Amino acid sequence: MRQEAVMQAWRGHLARLAPKRLTPSRLLHEDTQSVRLAWSAQVAVEQQLVRLVEWSRKITGADAVCLSGGVALNCSANGRLDGAVFCPPVPHDGGVAPGAAWTVRRPALPERMDPFLGSSLRGEVPVDLRAVDLDLDRVVDLLVGGAVGAVAVGRAEVGPRALGHRSLIAMPSVEGVRDRINVAKSREAWRPLAPVSLASTAARFWEVKDPLQRYMLGATAVTDHAREVMREAVHVDGTARAQIVADDDSPFARILTRMERAGLPPVLINTSLNALGEPIAHSVDDVLRTYEQCALDFLILEDRLIVRE
Repeated sequence: MRQEAVMQAWRGHLARLAPKRLTPSRLLHEDTQSVRLAWSAQVAVEQQLVRLVEWSRKITGADAVCLSGGVALNCSANGRLDGAVFCPPVPHDGGVAPGAAWTVRRPALPERMDPFLGSSLRGEVPVDLRAVDLDLDRVVDLLVGGAVGAVAVGRAEVGPRALGHRSLIAMPSVEGVRDRINVAKSREAWRPLAPVSLASTAARFWEVKDPLQRYMLGATAVTDHAREVMREAVHVDGTARAQIVADDDSPFARILTRMERAGLPPVLINTSLNALGEPIAHSVDDVLRTYEQCALDFLILEDRLIVRE
């Protein structure tokens, strides 16, 4: 009863602040009052998170801070934090369940948490799609030409952020590519897209905040160089929800390395492989359906390449 009373009080307070309710067909940014309310809520979250982290460090004497829960998905707020800050790959309100399991049976701690714990790619590729062996040089040529494609390999990400196993990719220097992706996915026009680069090259484009950026969980200021070469992935306030990937044999790393060798800025747009109202694609059927719904130009499916004719 007490929780319901608190919620009811908040509903009344917010109704007084913004008495006009938006219909589902209208977007938030079309109403000035709603924009102001949303902005003030965001600022309040950022300020309080900074204070909570400062308070936690003061009472514990420890500098390293771990964030979880749904609020830890707020990249702008996380980006305001200094020092050692860690978020698990899947920070959300269901964290109570893993926490309870942890108390009963503490797992062995890996060097890094693996975000790729979702379903593997199951299903067959139709013969008429004419999949060929993956050619990274051709992929780079397609991207330079303005193509928007997808990567689907291995097991899917378990969280809401695509980190390279179920991702939609494009060159952030191609004018208009952000709008094309947003239209294809029915996203609001004002929503930014995330850039991704190698751990060895990311500092050219933004202020690196590791480990937050391993899981695309911290906004950061971009460099002047980035404003020139990845303008389609820079938000209006000069920040980006950036991601870094290890210099390894993952598909993202291989593509970015090939771009670097070709004299191109090693940075890509990365957003989730899904259409409006759908979760991130998991199976081959999911991936192919999204490929068609979003009218993508090419698809990397494990070690095969499909190019739209």
